Amino acid sequence: MTIKRAQIWIETVIYTLIGLVIIGSLLYVVIPRINQLTDKTILLQSSEILKTINEKIDSVSLYPGSSREIELSLKKGEFIINSTGNTLSYVLSQTKYKYSEPNITLVNRNYVEFTEKGNNFYNVYLILNYSDINISYNSKQDTKKLTSASNTYTLLFENTGRMNNQTQINIRLID
Repeated sequence: MTIKRAQIWIETVIYTLIGLVIIGSLLYVVIPRINQLTDKTILLQSSEILKTINEKIDSVSLYPGSSREIELSLKKGEFIINSTGNTLSYVLSQTKYKYSEPNITLVNRNYVEFTEKGNNFYNVYLILNYSDINISYNSKQDTKKLTSASNTYTLLFENTGRMNNQTQINIRLID
């Protein structure tokens, strides 16, 4: 009788271990794929947000004194305002998702996409580059990095006039 009970317990433990190994194997395969799909969605949304920002800047640049607001949600990555280079960019570092062909720059007007290959990961750069607009952050030639956060950032784009044949766009972070 005790041998039969021991056999039942051994079988139960073995079946439980087999089940745990199967679940662990599935998670090992599925979780990286879910992360890739999440990063793909984030990059596609970020691309659309940059295109919306570009439209707002185009709209603001027409009339001195005009301003536009945009809400920016960063779940992952960084949004960088580079006043000295007159660029706005979104950077997603160390993703497993290959957004575009590595080391090939894709340019559409002032919108640039670049994927850099690292060891087992990619760094993706989505950039708005302005040659005819002088961008400032809080009326200074600074670089501002907005990092991923649970809250939403509100950015205000203001046309402060023209200087040296360039439209001056000031970007402010509204609390």
